Amino acid sequence: MDAKQEPLYEFLAAAISGNEEQARAILAANRQLPKSSIYAAAAAGEADIIQDMLIQDASLATEPGGPEQWEPLLYLCFSCLLADPQCNERFAQSAKVLLDYGANANAFIVPKDDPCERKLSALYGAAGVAGNAAVAQVLLEAGADPNDGESLYHAAEASGHECLELLYRYGADVNATPALFRKLDFEDVDGVQWFVDHGADLNLTLGDNGTPLHWAVVRGRSCSIVELLLNHGAPVNARRADGKTAYMLAVRYGQQELADTLARHGAWTDVDPIDRLFGSYAVADKQAVLGMLNNEPSLLASLSDDDKMMLLEFAELDKAEAVKLMLETGFDSSIRREEGAALHIAAWHGHIGTVRALIMYGASLKLTNSYGGTPLESAIHGSIHSLRTGGHAAVVEALIQAGAAVPGKAEGSRDVRQVLCRYGASA
Repeated sequence: MDAKQEPLYEFLAAAISGNEEQARAILAANRQLPKSSIYAAAAAGEADIIQDMLIQDASLATEPGGPEQWEPLLYLCFSCLLADPQCNERFAQSAKVLLDYGANANAFIVPKDDPCERKLSALYGAAGVAGNAAVAQVLLEAGADPNDGESLYHAAEASGHECLELLYRYGADVNATPALFRKLDFEDVDGVQWFVDHGADLNLTLGDNGTPLHWAVVRGRSCSIVELLLNHGAPVNARRADGKTAYMLAVRYGQQELADTLARHGAWTDVDPIDRLFGSYAVADKQAVLGMLNNEPSLLASLSDDDKMMLLEFAELDKAEAVKLMLETGFDSSIRREEGAALHIAAWHGHIGTVRALIMYGASLKLTNSYGGTPLESAIHGSIHSLRTGGHAAVVEALIQAGAAVPGKAEGSRDVRQVLCRYGASA
C-alpha cells in the first residue's frame, strides 16, 4: 500500500469494523478522502460525489476494491456511520445512486473469520447491524431478499421495531429464522409482543434449546414476558431434547419467581437433584450447595457434559458469585464451547466481576476459542461488537495485569484503546 492509500484503507477498515470515532477522525483529517475513492464516498454516504464518479465511469458501481475487495454498496451498508439517524437521507440517496447504476441489491460478504461461512447481505448491514430503515427500504425496493437468513434475526436486537416492520412488509417470514429467540435475549416486552402479533410460532424449537418459553427462562426474562408467552399459547410443559421443562430450567437457573409463575399456569413441578444443585449455585447459596454435595458425594461426578457447561452459562449471565462457588467446588474453568471458555465469554460481554473471579481461580489467559482468540482478544472485539456496553476497558486492564500479552496495536473502543496504549500498544 502506498502512502496515498494509507488514510483511505485506514478509514474503510475503521468504518466497517465499527470504530466510528476513528473513522470520523480520519475523515476530519482528510476531508478530500471521499473524492479520492468511490469506496470512501460510499462509506461516508456522499451521494453527490458518488453520482459524479459514476457519470464519469458507471462500471465503478460494481467494481470490487478497497481493503476487503468489496463493491461500493457493501462499504456503504457495513459502514458504522450508517447507524447515525442524522445521516439517513444521504446514505439512502447514496444507495439509490449505486443501485441505479447497476449495484446488486443482494450483494453479500463472507467474513474471513467465520467458520460457518455465512453470507452477510447488504440488507443485513443496513437493517440488522445499523438499524437504518431508510437504506433498508431502498434495498428492498430494488429487490433485496428480506429472507436472507440474517436481517430479521439481527433487526430483533434493536429496541425499536421499524426495521422489523419494514422487513415484514416486504415479505420476511418471522418463523424462518430464530428471530424471536434473539428478541428473547433482551428484556423487551413490546418486542416479544410484536413477534406474537405477527405470527411467531411458539411451538417451534431451536435445536437443543427448546421452545421460546424454554429460552425465555434460560435468558432470565421477566415474569411479564413469560406470562405473555403463556397467555398466547406457549406449551408450559413442553420438554427440550434433554427432557427439561421450562419449570425445571427456572429452578436450575435460580429463577424462583419464574418457577412460581409457571406453576400457576399448570407446570409440572418435578425437578431432579442436579437442577436443584445448579439453582443453589445460581443464587450462590454455599450452605445449600455444600449440604447437597455432602449428602450425595457422587453428584458432581454424575454431571453430564452439558451440566458442566453451566459454568459458561453463569459467566455469560454475569453471576460472579455463582462462578466463584462453582470453581471452589471443583468445576473446570477450561471447558469450552465455540466462543471459548468462561473467561472468553465474560470478557466479551464486559463482565468485570466475573472476569476477576475467573482470574482469581486461575482461568487460562492463553486458551483460544474456535476463532483462535484469547480472552483479551474477546474483550477487545466485544468492546465494539457486544451489544452490552460498559466494563470492557476494566476487563482489558484486569487481563493485562494478570499477565495477558499486550497486542502490538491498540484496537477496540476508545476506552479500550486508551488502556492498551497505556500498557505499551501503539496507537
